[in-house]
Amino acid sequence: MENILLTGGGTLGPVVPLLAVGQKLCGQGDDIQLYWLGTYKGPERKLISKYNIEYQPIASAKMRRYVSLYWLIDPFRFMKGIVQAWYYLRKWQVDIVLTAGGYVSVPVAMIAKLMKIPVLVHQQDVLPGIANKMMSGFASKITVALEENKKAFGGAETEVVGNPVRQEIAKIKEQSEELNNKLFEKYDLRRDLPILFVLGGGTGSDQINELIWGSLDELTKICQIIHITGKNKKISLPKKVNTDTMDSLVPETRSFAALFGRDNSNYHPFEFLDNTAEVYTVSDIVIARAGFSTLTELSHLGKPAIIIPISHSHQVANAKYFKDNEAIEMVEYSEKILGDEVKDFVGRVKSLIKNKDRQIELGKNIHKALMTDTGSKLAEVVREMLR
Repeated sequence: MENILLTGGGTLGPVVPLLAVGQKLCGQGDDIQLYWLGTYKGPERKLISKYNIEYQPIASAKMRRYVSLYWLIDPFRFMKGIVQAWYYLRKWQVDIVLTAGGYVSVPVAMIAKLMKIPVLVHQQDVLPGIANKMMSGFASKITVALEENKKAFGGAETEVVGNPVRQEIAKIKEQSEELNNKLFEKYDLRRDLPILFVLGGGTGSDQINELIWGSLDELTKICQIIHITGKNKKISLPKKVNTDTMDSLVPETRSFAALFGRDNSNYHPFEFLDNTAEVYTVSDIVIARAGFSTLTELSHLGKPAIIIPISHSHQVANAKYFKDNEAIEMVEYSEKILGDEVKDFVGRVKSLIKNKDRQIELGKNIHKALMTDTGSKLAEVVREMLR
């Protein structure tokens, strides 16, 4: 029995590729037990609960580049994380540690190095984050999604493996027409209007939510929208709506037709969806952040997309890589959405919906822009390290 520890969280970005590798390792007859160390409050726990993986949260400290009162308590959080990591590495008798980033992984990689447990660090984003740069010093092996990322880690041993996707995503193309029809019924979708799938990352995006809610009048006339809002997000309601009883408004629990005084049957909001893979199946165009895991799934499926990266973050570099390959429509807006930006957004969506040739072009280009698989290349690296 080989005990493999996966670690990462806070967002779903560093989680998804590890899940793909875990699925591959456990699905090929290997005698393997998977464990996971993640955060207390991140969105990863709910996703990981669907898989047969024992999950434990540990303390983590964000490496902040700005002045914050958290500087006073972060050292204590980090030390607590080190103790917890040491405890679980011993308890589970871990043979190898896999991480794709996230601050929660840093104390785990550090202690694993001291305990002489091999550490594999996978770099997927175009620009390496602080956590992966720190963990590269503790890594036995570094894998990267892009050839140009090899130079980011100096003399460390690196290997280009592309970026893995979960089996659910890989199986979408094999989906039967009967199952596809069930999805239209499940989400109450029409056949005569295109479907826009909107997702703002594991915790949701206020910026993207404001864009969608500000453009519902226009967009629901020409398309259907499946929108993952994120947990406990609130709508900026028009003044005509009585907000006295709307303090805890959650999109999926309220009637948008009643709130806005019009038929919004073409709008389908959800706080969270367990299976985004099936929504990709029925969607024509995707609106998303520029997390590399999301871009990897879009690349694997060849889905045309409008990408809105988080300003002044690593996501901008991710988006520009795909934009330079003519693989996405990329837009950058201010964090607090303005009226002119909503108008621009509506125009871009309308233009892409009407231009089928452009959709096909983007789909082909994004599929070619990145090497993807179901985790087999990265799984083989893990097996070699275990041997």
